[in-house]
Amino acid sequence: MPVVLNFDQREDRSFDPVPIGVYKLIVTDVEILGPGKSGYKYANFELAIAEGEFEGTKIWKIMSFSPKAFFNVEEMLTALGENPEDLKGEYQFDETAWVGSSCQAVLAIDHYVKNNGEPGVKNIIEQGTMVPLVGWSGESGNTRRKLS
Repeated sequence: MPVVLNFDQREDRSFDPVPIGVYKLIVTDVEILGPGKSGYKYANFELAIAEGEFEGTKIWKIMSFSPKAFFNVEEMLTALGENPEDLKGEYQFDETAWVGSSCQAVLAIDHYVKNNGEPGVKNIIEQGTMVPLVGWSGESGNTRRKLS
């Protein structure tokens, strides 16, 4: 039986990006998806601003498991508290272990074209700016990652 959709009830899913700046972020969800266009699976990290005027605002970062993207994986995992020495050889990525981990990053603004052809703006995490939190009163990263 067909499903009736009423597009007059559409919810506005757009939001204004936060200003460019350095923010404390906490991982609220991680989902493994794919494979993507590269043929590799990827992780979709959902993060939220952890404090201040924009606390709770969501940011997403996709992390490809392609060997060409391991520089990005290393940046993300070490910023969340992984020991860089554990990022050698085989590594079992457990998406549930990262929820609650925190880091600091620069949020920038990205201009893009929406599916409907209209211009859009969103926040992105500026490449190379994710670092562990130091001296923050909240939870500082996550200490166990290497799985046996």
